[in-house]
Amino acid sequence: MGVSGDFARLARLQSALGAIAGGGARKAILRTAAPIVSSLVDEGFLREQAPKGRGWKRLKHPRRTGLGILDDTGRLRREATRVIVSDPWLLIFISRDGAASHLYGAPNAHIPRRPFLPLDSMPRDWTQRLNTAASSVLATLLR
Repeated sequence: MGVSGDFARLARLQSALGAIAGGGARKAILRTAAPIVSSLVDEGFLREQAPKGRGWKRLKHPRRTGLGILDDTGRLRREATRVIVSDPWLLIFISRDGAASHLYGAPNAHIPRRPFLPLDSMPRDWTQRLNTAASSVLATLLR
């Protein structure tokens, strides 16, 4: 009695499962997620709102026309949208002085909280976009 079937497909599945078990899928998902996270953070700066959609408090003394609330020099936005893949994490390094004051607020300095990154939980739309991307990576691996 012989065994028959699509052995090439079985070999591809075995290879894909090996990649998943060995961390290859995680790395692929992180590489796919990094530009999505960057885009989501950038959208918050464009809309001047927190990741969950709440608008940032307006400036008491608005800047020049065309500059956003947290876009004085553009450095904070550039750093906040630079997402680095460092398996098993996505990292955002912000060296800009005052970034934490804007992110968490600094009542003593009269700086209101203007979160540009999720602080307590992942917003629903972020989760949906990242889940879609991860599912796409896994579907590609398992084809």
